[in-house]
Amino acid sequence: MTKVKDTQVDNLNTNASKIKVLSTGVEVEVTPVPDFLMGQAHAGMKEPEVPYIEDDRYDDGRKIFNKEDPQYLKDAEAFNLALGYARINIKLLWGCTIVKGYPDSDEWLRKLKFQQHLGAIDLEEYDLNEEFVQKFLYLKLFAIGNVVTEAGGNADLEMLLNALEVTEEGVAEATPTFRSDEERDTNPKRRVKKSR
Repeated sequence: MTKVKDTQVDNLNTNASKIKVLSTGVEVEVTPVPDFLMGQAHAGMKEPEVPYIEDDRYDDGRKIFNKEDPQYLKDAEAFNLALGYARINIKLLWGCTIVKGYPDSDEWLRKLKFQQHLGAIDLEEYDLNEEFVQKFLYLKLFAIGNVVTEAGGNADLEMLLNALEVTEEGVAEATPTFRSDEERDTNPKRRVKKSR
């Protein structure tokens, strides 16, 4: 396992190119992921409910939230971890496309299927016959290498996730492409209908 300094990860992210080269040599094109899709990360997940306890400062049986409840803390941690994984999956799915380095041979896929057969990985939720799914799994399981940052994170994954974030520079670069209020009339009463 190789380690790199966190500043090296940051330096990789300053590259203006949309193509990122992973430590495995795989080249990935990154595209920002729409906020709406990111907001849907927890759509199918149920956030744990905070339990109540009686507030002994009052005699009327008043109840308050107990955010220190051990089971709630355990459930909240599991929820946050699952939500984090869901967001990473959405970013990889919608924001990353392998442009170079995807293997011609399907040996990696055959080994992965055999690993599932051995019970050493659970891929039941994936349709392994679908090419799109295969490329997603290859990116997630093989293309993203084992290079670890000083902080203990995965350098490839951090580089991709950082590249997928909207930056101030990106906003500044995109702003001139939008029309100003003077250039577009936002008042619907003054809009001129186009003749057909």
